[in-house]
Amino acid sequence: MTQTNSKTQRGRTMESDGFIYFQLNINFDGQRTESTFIKCKPKQTIGDAIFDNMADENVAIVKVQTVSPPNKTRADTPTSTPVEVLASFGAKIIFVDVNEGAPPEKSAKLNMDDKVNAFSILLKAQKKYDALPTQRNELNSKDKLYNNILLKLKNKAVGFTPVQVNTIGVTIVKTLTNALWYIDPHHMKFENRGIIIPEFFSQFKDYNDWRVQKKKERWYGRLIQS
Repeated sequence: MTQTNSKTQRGRTMESDGFIYFQLNINFDGQRTESTFIKCKPKQTIGDAIFDNMADENVAIVKVQTVSPPNKTRADTPTSTPVEVLASFGAKIIFVDVNEGAPPEKSAKLNMDDKVNAFSILLKAQKKYDALPTQRNELNSKDKLYNNILLKLKNKAVGFTPVQVNTIGVTIVKTLTNALWYIDPHHMKFENRGIIIPEFFSQFKDYNDWRVQKKKERWYGRLIQS
């Protein structure tokens, strides 16, 4: 098995040479483990990519799992999954359990029962909107507002995909928190001017009390008039 310099390859997923790189961790019958880096063609299946890099090993694949950020949990992965699908989810590490000394015909590479449609994988992942950003340590009222927004989203079954949660998800929750924080002291003024704040947002009040903070009250008259 060809060993690759982890210092130069670590963390790389797609290179200008057109190949996709993964860290491959192999567990041989639970007796020993090896770690290497492999380069794969985007159209290859993950099973083919593994065996191309284990040509000198007489083994059969028992289980393949991959790890993608941000949750870093292992997910069972069919050997027929295209490499480019794994790369699209940001997968960087592949864990493989193998049996040594198994006849080649028993190899999971030749098992056609686990064929999977790449588009069904993408569609399934896109439909799972149940991930939310991590709660903050409540050091102040704004942190408490942020966490209560997360709680409300959870209760309403509103969330993000695992791919979105630490990018789009965090941005949306931060933006909501900032907007609700700044209008918090002015709910009554909005009401007096006939401006109706939707119920979902109007419940988030009494977090930003400028009197407690001994600050001059801010007034967003221009914003309200526009």
